[in-house]
Amino acid sequence: GGDNTPSFLAYRNSTQAIASATTVVMVFNTEAYDTDSAYDTTTGRFTVPAGEGGKYFFTASYVMAGMGDGTKNSIALLKNGSHYSSPYFDYDSNSPTASTALYNRIIGILTLSAADYIQVYTYQNTGVSINTQASQNHFGCYKLIGI
Repeated sequence: GGDNTPSFLAYRNSTQAIASATTVVMVFNTEAYDTDSAYDTTTGRFTVPAGEGGKYFFTASYVMAGMGDGTKNSIALLKNGSHYSSPYFDYDSNSPTASTALYNRIIGILTLSAADYIQVYTYQNTGVSINTQASQNHFGCYKLIGI
């Protein structure tokens, strides 16, 4: 028995500007659902509720257009504002043109305690600010039970 809560799924319903050579918090500003009101659409934080420590499955993705050859785009899950040692996904684009769209995704199982928070960070170094697309993006998690 049991259920996989807390859980949430959020997405971005508008573009988000990602400055070049700057690590930026992705803020998924609309919730599809949030069982425990644990995700904040203004800060992009999922905070583990009191008494709900354990293992959580996380997933996040976004699409960013305008990545050119030799540019870099990274996505990471940060715990309490610091890089979680794993998972960390780093993608180096080798796109043939500056109009190529890049789909970036991360998944992972993280062990968390009450009051820990997780955010999605991104980085790109094209030399200009690039917008994420207002579709094809998400951030979500659910608590694993039985482990």
